[in-house]
Amino acid sequence: GYAVCYIPGTLNPDGTPTARKVRIVSGYGLIVGDIPVTKENKDDVLGNGKKEAVYIPETNTLELNENINLHSDGITNLNQDLTIKVNKDVKIDTTCNYAILIFKETTITGPGKLTLSAPSAEFTIQIITGGLKIIDANIELTSNYMGIASEYKTVSLTIENSYLSASARDTAVGFIAGKIDLRCVKITEPEDGKLSDLSGLTYYIGTANNASARSVKLEPSHNWGEWKVTTPAQVGKKGVETRTCSDCGRKETREIPAVDPTATPTPGSTATPTTKPSATPADTEPTKAAVPTNAATVTLKLDKTKADLVCGKTLTLKASLKGSSSKISWKSSDNKIATVDANGKITAKQAGQVTVTATAAGKSATCTVQVLFKDVTNAKDFWYAPTYYLVNKDVVKGYDKQTLFKPANVCTRAQMVTFIWRLKGEPAPKTKTCKFSDVKKTDYFYKACIWGNENHIVEGYKDGTFGPQIVCARRHAVTFLWRLANKPKSSSTKNKFKDVKKSDYFYQATLWASEKKILAGYSDGTFRPNGDCLRRQMVTFLYKYDKYINLK
Repeated sequence: GYAVCYIPGTLNPDGTPTARKVRIVSGYGLIVGDIPVTKENKDDVLGNGKKEAVYIPETNTLELNENINLHSDGITNLNQDLTIKVNKDVKIDTTCNYAILIFKETTITGPGKLTLSAPSAEFTIQIITGGLKIIDANIELTSNYMGIASEYKTVSLTIENSYLSASARDTAVGFIAGKIDLRCVKITEPEDGKLSDLSGLTYYIGTANNASARSVKLEPSHNWGEWKVTTPAQVGKKGVETRTCSDCGRKETREIPAVDPTATPTPGSTATPTTKPSATPADTEPTKAAVPTNAATVTLKLDKTKADLVCGKTLTLKASLKGSSSKISWKSSDNKIATVDANGKITAKQAGQVTVTATAAGKSATCTVQVLFKDVTNAKDFWYAPTYYLVNKDVVKGYDKQTLFKPANVCTRAQMVTFIWRLKGEPAPKTKTCKFSDVKKTDYFYKACIWGNENHIVEGYKDGTFGPQIVCARRHAVTFLWRLANKPKSSSTKNKFKDVKKSDYFYQATLWASEKKILAGYSDGTFRPNGDCLRRQMVTFLYKYDKYINLK
């Protein structure tokens, strides 16, 4: 039979509570399509011999092995904790209300990619009670209204070490209540994506402007520690080293190449004297010819010539000295950034770049160490290279003693003009007084602000203020850079951004920045001029300017 489940907080057009008819089943409380899972069909739930879905009662696991086409609802978990394991790439197509409906704790995991298509559904995955965990998974879903959603305060969504691509007509990932927990993942779309919790009631993945996102993409992102040898390599036998994520405790291993047998050195030849000894007095022994020896060749090498090291972490360099027994000394080019002890152990202090030098017997070897911010460690992030390019040029600074960059923070007008000033080499302004009433001589941006105004890069407001703490919008950023380049005209009049009008004061700046590849815009063809300029976007703008305009 069936039971009627009323959906709290929602109403039909006639004012009656929204209801969903749920089938009452015996057995495991699990339905695939319109087929209840029982002891009789658990080994081939759909009963067609393909074993697309197999249920294992001992572990409460539903294994998905092949594509599933349903002319009914998708998977319904009614009354027990369930694991959905995706063994290979699987697509579930359903023409009805949902792809997955959850009443009890459900975990989706597995090596295969799960694609969910429910074009007629209001929610592709809906959580009524319990919660959903997406762990070590890869999920792609589309929805007519909302992708992953819930309307209840007691539910939760956890996404850990997983790929997720969700698109929806309204909101890709959102709760009217409940809680979203992101662990060891990062939001790659939208570009300014963040987890929002307005008034403690609504949770969703949205944008910096507190708008819900229609398209959301997540991918794994770990805070890895340094590699540590767990099984040393031996002659003819590979070793193993391991690193651990400090956030989730996940471990990753890789092989160490086997050690080659050491070659046997050949003895040096003995030179024969070319002159005969002179006559020897009778009371002395004849003088023997000296046997010359080859001078030993001294070499000093390090096991690394380049290394990346996160603030607060350590790395020990290994030095190989041959031909001498001298003591090796170590030195860092900047102890504020990283120190090195007498054993070659480097300790990262703050973001920046240093050269660590080992010296012995008149020889030296160096390793260039890039110290990373704790929150900018993934080289695949579009702001990774720009951040360290500008950090190493002393253009941008971080927070918490230069250990955090905070890439998702907004960039203020004061910060933007300061970064531009530093990029130009901190030129001295012509005057010593600032005309803006809200800029004091003690402000770090005082000289930058005077210089920026003198060179018509930044202008103030009609009330005589500069507004240093006002958030720099994207239109401001491109306009500042355009003015820095002396307001060049774009060689093309084609405007690819549908939200930029010819009457906008930033129109020429936007066309120029786009033509010079400083500005890319968004995949929907917009520039979003009023959007906040985040620190990660700011460093990218400056980096591209220095590369494409300054040709550095």
